Amino acid sequence: MGYKTFKFKLYDNRLRNAFLHRQIDSFASPYNHMLALRKRYYGIYGKSPSKDALQRHLTKLKRTERFGWWRTLPSQALQNVVERIEFGFDKFFRRENKRPPKFRARFKYKSY
Repeated sequence: MGYKTFKFKLYDNRLRNAFLHRQIDSFASPYNHMLALRKRYYGIYGKSPSKDALQRHLTKLKRTERFGWWRTLPSQALQNVVERIEFGFDKFFRRENKRPPKFRARFKYKSY
């Protein structure tokens, strides 16, 4: 079963797109957190955590007070953050990319 993808052009209207831009910017935080967690885990144990383990951990973090604001983000898109990191590392280990995924600044995060 394939997925359908839709692309919509966003016109430069700051008032109408403000919510969307804030939401896209806020996805940089979970991305950077999961990337740091994966790198830290590899440094300690010498192996990478599975995608499912990272997604379960993400769910646990959403229940905490510190990361409670992640509950306002769409859950399927949050799971996709972990999939993007895994995809980036897979491409790196297959030698399709020259470097592993890197941390992203808020304003450079483009989509979810």
